[in-house]
This record gives sequence, structure tokens and C-alpha cells, in this order.
Amino acid sequence: MSIAIHHALRGGGRVMLRAWVPALLLVACAPQAAPQTAAPAHTAPSLDAAQASVGRIELCKTTEADLRASFGPSMRDGRLGRYRVQSWVIGRDPERILAVVLDVRAVVVDLSWDTPGVLDWIPRDQCTPGS
Repeated sequence: MSIAIHHALRGGGRVMLRAWVPALLLVACAPQAAPQTAAPAHTAPSLDAAQASVGRIELCKTTEADLRASFGPSMRDGRLGRYRVQSWVIGRDPERILAVVLDVRAVVVDLSWDTPGVLDWIPRDQCTPGS
């Protein structure tokens, strides 16, 4: 306990304590600076740029990190059967969907791009013989 507060509580410095209360309230109620984000938000690429990026995806070589760098965070990340599948909506008019299968090393082993029957897509590991 500081000397000023101790003295105020003993009765000798009530005026000093009353002077400190508004100052403490101002400090406690002052607006806090907004925390800075670690990275800026990713902006979606144009449809032409996205199509070019999709064309550069190489099965058995392109990684999940490469996809995030090109398309931002995926809209879905889950499992379909025994495979991990990530997907992105690219473009809005018309809407196009990119879906990829990732192996345990987070490497693309299959993909579906702008397929009208994407629900009919049967993902498989095209990099491992016999899968």
C-alpha cells in the first residue's frame, strides 16, 4: 500500500484521496488501443487469376500452404471418407468451386475444379498406386 493511500486511510489525507479517485477513474476508463493483427486479411483473387492459379496446381507437389497463399483460407476443411478435403468458392457469378484432396503431408493428391457435378466427384489419391 502506498504511503499516500495509507495516510489517507488513517484520516490525515482525505483531500489527497479525493483528488486521486478521478485520476484513477480516467486511467481505468481510457480507451484501449486496438490489438494489431498478425497478418492482413487475404483478398480473393479475380476469377482470371484464380483460373491461372488452379492451372498451376500440380498433383503430388502442390501443398496446402501453396493453396492458402493463392486462394486464402479454405471455406471448408473436413473429411470425405478416408480423405481430407479442402474447398474454396472462387468467383460469384458464376460461382466456381475448387476442391482438393490432401494426403497426410498436406500435399494435393486429387482435385476438382469448376465441375458442374462436383457432388458426383469421387476423390481418390492419384499419387499413390493402388489407392
